[in-house]
Amino acid sequence: MDNSKRGSIPMQVDLHLNKSQCATTSAEMKRCKMFLMHSLVDLLKMLKLQVKCYCDAGFETDRDDTKSQTRYVFVLNGGVVVWKSSKQSTTAQHATEALKIYAASK
Repeated sequence: MDNSKRGSIPMQVDLHLNKSQCATTSAEMKRCKMFLMHSLVDLLKMLKLQVKCYCDAGFETDRDDTKSQTRYVFVLNGGVVVWKSSKQSTTAQHATEALKIYAASK
């Protein structure tokens, strides 16, 4: 985490809410939902989130059982958020089939 990129999320500090402030009519609830959706979209636009995904299926990476290896990584604004590397349960005849087997299992 030493080299992670920090960002700020604008939010109100020391905001105290209670149940009496909740929407009570369907019109108020609808207006609140619309406001929330617009606020969320505006926040995402402002943050300029960039999501990238890289995937790979290696063919016969384990020489003992000829199983293929599948890997993927999701990157958010330059930082890895999710990754996985796993051996496929079936044996593929070539690299393209290894990727198809992985995609079909999801």
